Amino acid sequence: MRKVIIVPPNTGEVREIHPISLIAIFAGIVLLPVILYLLQPKVDESLIRREKDYYEILHKLNYLEHRLSVLERRNEALKLEANALRSHLMYYRDTTVTSVSDFEDIFERVQVNQKLLELVEKEVSKDPQKLDYLPSILPVDGWLVKGFGLIKDRFTGEYRVSQGINIAAPVGTPVRATASGWVVFRGYKKGYGKMVIIQHRHGFRTLYAHLNDIKVGLGEFVKRGKIIGTVGTTGTTEGPQLHYEIRLYGIPQNPLNYMIEEIKTL
Repeated sequence: MRKVIIVPPNTGEVREIHPISLIAIFAGIVLLPVILYLLQPKVDESLIRREKDYYEILHKLNYLEHRLSVLERRNEALKLEANALRSHLMYYRDTTVTSVSDFEDIFERVQVNQKLLELVEKEVSKDPQKLDYLPSILPVDGWLVKGFGLIKDRFTGEYRVSQGINIAAPVGTPVRATASGWVVFRGYKKGYGKMVIIQHRHGFRTLYAHLNDIKVGLGEFVKRGKIIGTVGTTGTTEGPQLHYEIRLYGIPQNPLNYMIEEIKTL
């Protein structure tokens, strides 16, 4: 087999290179960039899509918050409704997104909020009494003894998440509906004792537990301020008190964020 003779100009030394070796060197020069490219980690296309979805959601949230600010400036009464919606939007800002399906779920809920916001603007502009469906008054005259969020359980000593607040008051103290709505549950539930659940408009639902007695019927429509029961000690409780919860589309809300009246603390 023939050989290739190479004479380097700097040394003048004659070198013989086998053609196969020459081909291998040439192939290495040509293929090296290709190999390096293939070895580089490819950008995950799903991550790109996820980032795009994230910024689209962020844009929608910013738009909704702008609309809420407009509501607050227009009318003092609307400010309360705007705060309620903003509390809902903050949940999505704090939500950890781990998959595309999470984005789809949040997208859907953001769209629901947008429609809800438009409905609020339209209805309240026509009839301010629509705000009667927003749970914004104190359910009972008493003292706040347990807040919303992470608390230490006095019975077990363990930390747990409280989905509502507890207000202490003497047994028999009237408990009032914090907004107009329909009674969707009245009865006894383990831990909660005697309780009432009211469904309001715009996705709100309120719960009143540890009642001594219940004064409303299932399916009954109650107006804001109506007495629905009295404070008691039923269920798991440390004394006579009302356990009160607000949920917006099933998501627990801090009731204190909705109250237009100041609650007493011990």
